[in-house]
Amino acid sequence: MKLVIPTYNRAETINTINLEVFKQYETYLLFHSEEQKLKYIYANDLTGLNLVVGVESSTDGTAKARNIEWFIDNYIDDGEWFIFADDNISSVAGLVNEDMWQQEFINEVDKDWFGFYSPELFNTRIFELIDKAEDVNAHMIGFQTSKNYFYAHRKYRYRGYVIGKLYLWKKDKNFVWDKPFVPMEDFHISIMHLLNYGCVLLCDYLWANAKHYTAGGLGSKSHRRDNYAYGTEYLSKKYPDLVKPKKRDDNYPDLRFTTYSDKNFYKWLKVYEAFKKEYKFNEKNMRWDKK
Repeated sequence: MKLVIPTYNRAETINTINLEVFKQYETYLLFHSEEQKLKYIYANDLTGLNLVVGVESSTDGTAKARNIEWFIDNYIDDGEWFIFADDNISSVAGLVNEDMWQQEFINEVDKDWFGFYSPELFNTRIFELIDKAEDVNAHMIGFQTSKNYFYAHRKYRYRGYVIGKLYLWKKDKNFVWDKPFVPMEDFHISIMHLLNYGCVLLCDYLWANAKHYTAGGLGSKSHRRDNYAYGTEYLSKKYPDLVKPKKRDDNYPDLRFTTYSDKNFYKWLKVYEAFKKEYKFNEKNMRWDKK
């Protein structure tokens, strides 16, 4: 299985390539330029890794999404499952107790049931999740966003936010990319999967440990604020009632998915698809205009 690590400006600090938990996969480092690639070669031993240069970087917060699309188009076969991982993951952790793993709900959690994953355990879990995704026609598998055993009450969920720290994707040549790309690509790509298939597969028993807004990458939290503000406004207006602005104590722009039952989600989707036949989203003004 292919493991794809998009990376930018972390030649000195990239960590994911050193993790034993991922050693069994065919690893690709995905760069934005030859210059970036040379910096990583100079700073690291990249023996055995595939080094790939995709699309150029940009300041508008869309380069990662465009690089993901480019890689899928050029390196992944139709129907193939593969893994995306951020470049700054420190470990993969989650439920290790096998009896608890078999339960779809855990009413009371105990930290002793959780721990770091070995390559063998991670691989076993991944292929079980792929089987489950195939059963429900999900083409994306995501993991817990909180990175905390305390929130691991439900094994599976089928709609919501797939955090880009670690996820799996099954290529579908008929996948419709709802462009243009905008900042907050994790939310945008999650939405696209819901529009294409009606679901994703989220497993709250497993997660990747990694810090957000670390040095390098797309910049500091303050540096990304304007792009996130734009992405929050754009996505909440283009997909009304599916995602909404999230209130945070620090007033940092963010989104949340609306919780829908199966019945209510498909009701929303039917209304949304009918609405698009009569209205077109005005990208510049972020409003829906009559066709």
